[in-house]
Amino acid sequence: SAFAIRASRGPIPMRWISSALAIGALIIGYIGVFHRPEFTGTNWFMHTIGVTGFALLSGGLIGLSQHRIQGLRRVLDMGWLRATGKYSYGMYVYHLPLYVLIDHFLFRVFGMNAVLPLVYALPYIAFLLAGTYLIAKLSFDLFESKALAWKKHFRPEAPAPRTIAEPAEAVR
Repeated sequence: SAFAIRASRGPIPMRWISSALAIGALIIGYIGVFHRPEFTGTNWFMHTIGVTGFALLSGGLIGLSQHRIQGLRRVLDMGWLRATGKYSYGMYVYHLPLYVLIDHFLFRVFGMNAVLPLVYALPYIAFLLAGTYLIAKLSFDLFESKALAWKKHFRPEAPAPRTIAEPAEAVR
């Protein structure tokens, strides 16, 4: 959020970006080296400093996107990444209900726990990602895009410019 506030005033300085990326990488690296199981069975480290590490890495990437770095620009302009950004709010909204529904189904029908062996976890995650993306896309295409079309009717109108002869008190 500090990056967002700073970005409203212009590009984020590279020293901020490099600091965020370095500290974030150190945190995630520390967890990866000393607490490797945290990456698959999140516990205390990922729920606390791990979140901070990923936030710093994400903020650094957002900060880098403001600068014209050719290789990064090519990656950020990829169609699939732009589409994911377009549907990301829907993915945020729908991922948890879909997860709870599928988890409930797996437990009821197959008696499976939420902690799956890797051979089942990878297809499960792929299915959740694909399902979440599909639901978010349908939601955007059927509902959100129609609501967004109304935005043009709610643009604030600029106040009429004051003439030199008009005193400031008269405008109120």
